[in-house]
Amino acid sequence: MADPANWSSRVLVVDDDLATRLLARASLEQTGIAIEEAGDGDAGLSLFLSARPHLVLLNVELPRLDGVEICRRLRALPGGEHVPILVMTGLDDVTSIDRAYKAGATDFVTRPINWSLLCCRVRYLLRAPTAFNHLRMAEELRIRDRAMAASTNGICISDSRQPDMPIIYCNAAFEHMSGYRADEVIGHNCRFLQGEDTDRQSVGAIGDSLRAGRQCKITLRNYRKDGTPFWNELTLSPVHDDRHVLTHFIGVQSDTTREVEATNALRDLNENLESLVQERTHSLAVAEEKYRTIFENAVQGIFQTSPHGRYISANRAAARICGYDSPEELMAQRTDLAAQLYVQPGLREEFARAIAAKGQVEHFEAEIYRRDGSRIWTSENVRCVRAADGTLQYYEGTVIDITARKRAEEKILYLAYYDSLTGLSNRQSFVEHLERTQALARRHGRMMAVLFLDLDNFKRINDTLGHTAGDRILEAVAERLTTSVRDSDCIARDLEPQINRDVARFGGDEFIVLLTEINHIEDAARVARRILNTLSQPMVLGGQELFVTPSIGIGVIPHDGHDADSLLKNADAAMYHAKEAGRNTYQFYAASMNARALERLGLESRLRKALEHGELLLHYQPQVEVVSGEIVGVEAMIRWQNPELGLVSPTEFIPLAEDSGMIVAIGEWVLRTACAQNMAWQNAGCARVRVAVNISGLQFRRSGLVETVQRILAETGLPPEFLELELTESTIMRNAGETIAAL
Repeated sequence: MADPANWSSRVLVVDDDLATRLLARASLEQTGIAIEEAGDGDAGLSLFLSARPHLVLLNVELPRLDGVEICRRLRALPGGEHVPILVMTGLDDVTSIDRAYKAGATDFVTRPINWSLLCCRVRYLLRAPTAFNHLRMAEELRIRDRAMAASTNGICISDSRQPDMPIIYCNAAFEHMSGYRADEVIGHNCRFLQGEDTDRQSVGAIGDSLRAGRQCKITLRNYRKDGTPFWNELTLSPVHDDRHVLTHFIGVQSDTTREVEATNALRDLNENLESLVQERTHSLAVAEEKYRTIFENAVQGIFQTSPHGRYISANRAAARICGYDSPEELMAQRTDLAAQLYVQPGLREEFARAIAAKGQVEHFEAEIYRRDGSRIWTSENVRCVRAADGTLQYYEGTVIDITARKRAEEKILYLAYYDSLTGLSNRQSFVEHLERTQALARRHGRMMAVLFLDLDNFKRINDTLGHTAGDRILEAVAERLTTSVRDSDCIARDLEPQINRDVARFGGDEFIVLLTEINHIEDAARVARRILNTLSQPMVLGGQELFVTPSIGIGVIPHDGHDADSLLKNADAAMYHAKEAGRNTYQFYAASMNARALERLGLESRLRKALEHGELLLHYQPQVEVVSGEIVGVEAMIRWQNPELGLVSPTEFIPLAEDSGMIVAIGEWVLRTACAQNMAWQNAGCARVRVAVNISGLQFRRSGLVETVQRILAETGLPPEFLELELTESTIMRNAGETIAAL
């Protein structure tokens, strides 16, 4: 791709389709063009004013504000009257094309878009105004030079930046008028034309104008070189540069002495003719050198080939594209393009047929061999060059290397259908495949199943070992899934043999498997057991054995859903049922699971509001010394009193709080409430005893537990010896090092 620092042109792409904008960027940036993007008309109009693009690529069919109206508004904006506007429309949408032209469009392209053709057309439209301006400016300069040289008025130019404002140019009329040659006056102030009787007031007015940098028109008596006087009508005009700094004065002088006008006119004519001949000769030489330099130093390959497939001429870029050190090597060694250039057999003949039909080919894309045998993709624009009698003499054209663009298109296509980590199909690819497969299954009365997998406790692996280790686990799971599901379980071969979409990663630690042409539900169970057995084998990561198990939910067509969404939703519900059943197992979908899932969602929603609404409360169970019967402590036990559900058992909401992560906030509330209550009892004169609070595994693993306990003790004023923290054995043993450090 071209270096952004070298981008000299900007293109504004206005299209609500993200894919079109991405392809436009991928294609045009390869040619050194910077891209600005807008997803709608208002954004495009705003971006045009700030980015000042050199060309606008505009979709006709946009929501709210269509492309025709945008085109009309662009033409009305400052600087928008001359910017090329290239509209994109449908193949047969003649009406839109006509409306776009009337609104000010420069050109159009039809969908589907040939991006190579579009790139060349964009470059042409970008070059055309520049080339036209250069030609126009050059022609204007030539006309000005001829006009100045041909003028019957004397013209001289003085440099106001130098001391004494010397003359740096004078035309032939001035020479004839004054009698001085140019080499005699250049470098001198024009006061040498004055005599003793020249009006001093007029001379003073000229000086005032020069110092003030303003125009002056005056008539005064001057003297020629031979001493003869003449009346000179002088118009003195200042010249400023782009920064409005005075740089020169132009003096236009007319000899009002009638008797010399005829002689001066004849002399001016001869001088002008000679100047025109010299200028034309010089211009031809400059143009020849210019085109030679362009040919030799062009970034694009430029070439000529014979009708028989042999290079006649080529520039360095064409040789470099083909892998040669010089054009001479290319022409000497590539003598049969049909056999030596194209990878695809018969492509040269196809090229010949195409160019014979139209006299030219545009964006002829082909894979070619380089000198070392490597392959690249190129795009050619070629035309026929014929003699006066119509005989084909040779082909001439340009060639560019589009390998990077081809690779980018392949990468975009890959990312649209594959998971970049595991190489499996992604969600979009799988769902599209599932919808087509379901249609086939319904048509032929076949049974099929979806296995929805979620890895058990995968978050713990990520939290403990890091995301890099987690990625390695996901890659290993993907590989084992692929090998454990036999080809007979999948039907990717029926639709798209090049893409296996029957095993997919849905995101995170979720995977899905499509089974087709099963005869019995037990076939799906058999595959599920095989997956459980395969994934139960230990995985070695960094010399450490890890065990990963899945929970699998199974949805069957036609029993558990008649479309992709319902089947996936029901398989997902079955997977959660498998987790509730103890994990590392599989469950078939049943209608009651959705009711349970909805109940669980409702309970989770209420639990999130319980802390805020004050629905949680603590019960305290005394801890009694058996021998003496003395109360030595109390244990804080959480309860939930919901206005709608009544008293909810901890066995129902504690697991939900742990799964959702709410257990951390709830645990902190329990700790603060229990400490405050114990301190209140002690302040009321009750026995000073310990209060025991259970700490969940998630609370303990979160950093900052020690600081939280210290803060709550400080807030409530409870001495540390009256707080007891209870931990389960599994929590203590999960990471012994961190446990010891925290304790």
